[in-house]
Amino acid sequence: MTNWDFLTVELAALEHEGLLSQTRTVESAQGAWVTMDGKRVLNLCANNYLGLANHPRLREAAHAAIERRRDSGAGAGGRCHLLRCPQSRQYH
Repeated sequence: MTNWDFLTVELAALEHEGLLSQTRTVESAQGAWVTMDGKRVLNLCANNYLGLANHPRLREAAHAAIERRRDSGAGAGGRCHLLRCPQSRQYH
């Protein structure tokens, strides 16, 4: 058995037990109802609790903000802000 063979065994066991999860792709715009695997399903796992993710004015404002800050960089830095990561202190 090689160093990585245990992963094949573990994945097979999870699949056999019905516990292997597959990442699914949302095929539509974010909202209360989304399309996944070609089906319309209720989205119970989004941070869109105000229903603003696709609001035209919010999208325009976000785009304008990105354009103003284009050279400053952008990304998913919210996690560090919320968790108070040491590397994020330079921005506080």
